[in-house]
Amino acid sequence: DNILDHPHHQIIRDHLGMEGHASTLTTGGLLKPAIADKLWAYIENGDHENVLKLLRSGLDIDGRLDIEGLTPLMLAADLQQVEIVKELADAAWGADCNLKTTNG
Repeated sequence: DNILDHPHHQIIRDHLGMEGHASTLTTGGLLKPAIADKLWAYIENGDHENVLKLLRSGLDIDGRLDIEGLTPLMLAADLQQVEIVKELADAAWGADCNLKTTNG
């Protein structure tokens, strides 16, 4: 058995908005809709502090906001939220700047 498949780990993943089981989980997975909607609104409104709070709570920085594969970094760049882009792209958070959406 994979220790990361333990029910306690699933509870933590659920709380953080990470879908899937740990044995198949990679960064960049689809975020839960409620978490994705909240993060989308924070980014759209330039709410830098609440974006950081979600990230500090352990949210997958490369988590996908929608089925097209949009990441928080992609959305912030599209919306020209410069401060959020700088924070997400900072090496301390480790956002993958090379990810692509399903459409490329």
